[in-house]
Amino acid sequence: MADLLRQFRATQAMRQRPIDTWVRECIGPLWRPAPHLEVILRLFERMEREPILACLSMPPGAGKTETLLACLAWFMARNPGDTNAYVSYSSSVTRRKSDRAREHCLRGGWVPHDHLWGLGEWRGAANGGLIATGVGGRLTGDRIGGGSPSPSRRARMSAASAGSEVLIEMDRCRWATGCLPYGS
Repeated sequence: MADLLRQFRATQAMRQRPIDTWVRECIGPLWRPAPHLEVILRLFERMEREPILACLSMPPGAGKTETLLACLAWFMARNPGDTNAYVSYSSSVTRRKSDRAREHCLRGGWVPHDHLWGLGEWRGAANGGLIATGVGGRLTGDRIGGGSPSPSRRARMSAASAGSEVLIEMDRCRWATGCLPYGS
């Protein structure tokens, strides 16, 4: 019970922090909100209000991964009951990035679960967390997203095309970087 109270207080404090400030704190003073990175910040802000489906393509070294990990930690600290997924081209890469996201989450007041704290999957006191895997890895068996969508959100998602099962299954957009299996 004490962990849930700590998580609640941290979540309330995090909801007062703008994403721009948070990302600068996580990455450091050299981070600049360049226009191509601003897109990532705005998508995470929108993700709290509505389901989104986005694909970002930027060259290596553009700052997308570090920005995305800081934004993911910001989102997770504000929504500690959600299960999130981080997928990249290889499991070993995602586990290294998972560790960085976890460090950012702890900085934001994330309260870890006592027993579920590995790099491939980790959970917090509110049962949300992160699953990190490579392309072709495990994402089944866990509902990625914020639990059951509201009736209005469910209606919007049901109106999507028949080929968008992923959008319907995933209440909110979750993030993947690196190579896409069917092109880029």
